[in-house]
Amino acid sequence: MKRTVLLLLLLAGVYQVQATFVPTPGAKYNIIQHASNRVIGADGTQPCVQDINNRPNQAFEFVAVSGLTDTYYLVNDDGNYLNKLSTNAWTTVFEAAPNGQNSEWVVVGEQDTFRLQLTVNSLYLASDNIGTGSAL
Repeated sequence: MKRTVLLLLLLAGVYQVQATFVPTPGAKYNIIQHASNRVIGADGTQPCVQDINNRPNQAFEFVAVSGLTDTYYLVNDDGNYLNKLSTNAWTTVFEAAPNGQNSEWVVVGEQDTFRLQLTVNSLYLASDNIGTGSAL
């Protein structure tokens, strides 16, 4: 019995050591949708899934939100923030400035595969579909 408990505690400790994604300040990242192997980009101000083509709207900097752990503003290379509209439950948009908790994304998961969870409503970033142009 003691060995079983020790093994379970050891396994629990190993799982706790897995690394969380910690972005390098100032670095640019493509955010890849796992199911389609496409990236987040923009059609005007509408965030969407796109084939990678090295456009500025597909490169993101994770800007740490002061005072919060694993929480970031997502700013594309055009200088626009990935926000949720404050006027409805779930429509994302690119805007020139952050919009409070509607702009704060928590990194949930590990180094190579993680999800982005919005602070204001605890919902995860997702798309309507996996095809090119599918809205987020």
